Amino acid sequence: MSHYTELSLQEKGKILVYMENFNSAQIARKMGHDPITIRRFIDKYKKTGKTENLPCSGQQSALNDNEKNALINEVTKN
Repeated sequence: MSHYTELSLQEKGKILVYMENFNSAQIARKMGHDPITIRRFIDKYKKTGKTENLPCSGQQSALNDNEKNALINEVTKN
């Protein structure tokens, strides 16, 4: 489970508008978010030009779909 706050599309839009006149601390106060959350979003936006969230990282599945189905069939058969 992530400890980061995920911003909604509406919140991201507000940040982009506020960026023209306010710094990240001021935006955080206006929106009621942690300044670090706002700063991370702004930094990511400046680097990528995108507002979409990156795919979450995580451990790859040990089994492919065919192996999962075979295992499920074997377990439910017994």
